[in-house]
Amino acid sequence: VEESSGQRRQILNLIAVILVIFVNVIANFWQLNGFSTVELFVANPTFITPIPLTFGAWVFVYAGLLAYAIFQLLPDQRQQDYQERISYWLVADGILNMLWVYAWHQGNKSVSLFLSIMQLASIGWIYYRLEIGKRDANAIERLLVHLPISAHTAWSMIVSAISLLSIVDPVKW
Repeated sequence: VEESSGQRRQILNLIAVILVIFVNVIANFWQLNGFSTVELFVANPTFITPIPLTFGAWVFVYAGLLAYAIFQLLPDQRQQDYQERISYWLVADGILNMLWVYAWHQGNKSVSLFLSIMQLASIGWIYYRLEIGKRDANAIERLLVHLPISAHTAWSMIVSAISLLSIVDPVKW
């Protein structure tokens, strides 16, 4: 039973990452509701919104998450300690990410803010549970597990801040 549970988790993590990448590619290249995600950030500027080119960093975040999803799928990774630490939280993060994309493209800023905070909480929980920077990890785990989760956490913090400031812009006060 434990073996099949671990395998199910591995497969669901891979599916979640692939779906997140797919939804975000569609949102940026084929657009949802007539605008790309970056165009919506530009249309809702805040004093911390980076220049559009900066959003290209998501390519590296998603490439890292995909590398993680493939790596964690290997049979010898099934029972690794980090797998239990991450558990199904990456799937929750993926679902929240896709819901955020939809809400952001629909112009529902309040729901977008809520979802971005929930997503930040889920990826932040993974970061916390992995004890990144606090416990020893081999080079492969640091590269293929810790680095993608760290990058994703950092960018999720930025998205949450922009989502908040798109509603409550202190510059306008």
